[in-house]
Amino acid sequence: MTWLAREISPDVHLSIMAQYYPAHHASRFLAIARRIMEAEYDSVMALLNRLGMENGWIQELDSSDNYQPDFEREGHPFA
Repeated sequence: MTWLAREISPDVHLSIMAQYYPAHHASRFLAIARRIMEAEYDSVMALLNRLGMENGWIQELDSSDNYQPDFEREGHPFA
């Protein structure tokens, strides 16, 4: 984000997505075997403010609960 603000413009549009959740084999890799922590999320929000970046979209931290595909549903797209 710092690079974008300095090299492109602080007016660039961003999409900050908090929907990550560990799935499938993610548990095998410590770095991705967990959801985003509140401190990480807060750090990104603080950086946005510090850089004056106001354009775009921000997902709430608890959004990962709303974006998980239902692999048990009949006809799901990942069959």
